[in-house]
Amino acid sequence: RSSAVISHSFTHFTWLLNIQMFHVEPEQQEHLTTELNGCWLSPEQATAKGIPTAMKKLILAINSGHSADRDHNNNGELVPRYLPYFILGFIISLFAACTAVPKKSQPLPANRVAQLQMQRLDTRLPIPVKGIKRNELTDTWGAARSQGRRHEGIDIMAPRGTKVYSSTDGLVADLRDNNLGGKVIWILGPSGSWHYYAHLDGHKRGLAVGDYVKKGDLIGYVGNTGNARYTATHLHYGLYLSGKGRGAVNPYPYLR
Repeated sequence: RSSAVISHSFTHFTWLLNIQMFHVEPEQQEHLTTELNGCWLSPEQATAKGIPTAMKKLILAINSGHSADRDHNNNGELVPRYLPYFILGFIISLFAACTAVPKKSQPLPANRVAQLQMQRLDTRLPIPVKGIKRNELTDTWGAARSQGRRHEGIDIMAPRGTKVYSSTDGLVADLRDNNLGGKVIWILGPSGSWHYYAHLDGHKRGLAVGDYVKKGDLIGYVGNTGNARYTATHLHYGLYLSGKGRGAVNPYPYLR
């Protein structure tokens, strides 16, 4: 609630600043100043709403005896009446920026990682798209791609929204939306293998980094997001054996 009050006051501060710094027609100024009557917090109200002491002191200074549009400073010079509001707005913005600390990514559970490392990666993996048979796959490994790249994976064609399953047991290591792969999922699997699912139409609802999935669990849906937006819908599936995005191998021989 304190945040809402501060945000409301900050909006009114912006209106006041516009009145002081830019040309505003008299009827507009009258409307805005009328709109502002009684909207500013007293120090007592600030205390009740849990606003920090530094802000309460500013509120006290702002509310202390301003009756004209402009006031005199210590040198007898006229200064804008609403200059304190500018200072208050700046401090509120600074306070909000300093408290909005980005969340750090959580490390994967060490015990699960160790268990996966000890497991052997099967040489036969299930096709991770519902209803697709082996004879429907096309080996697209190494095909030319934009900017001189080579295709590091297999494209499995399927209608939009077709279910995508995890091809192995593993830990969801990354969920993101980027320009290249669109909506993607990285899963850390057996023997340190990394499994990459890209161009998804969406992730399974509720799926989160750190979740443990079993072979065959639903993780997302076929789409054409990212740089595939002008192509037919499909799943790009990549397999890496030397780390995340390193040591790419052709997944086609694995899929049965």
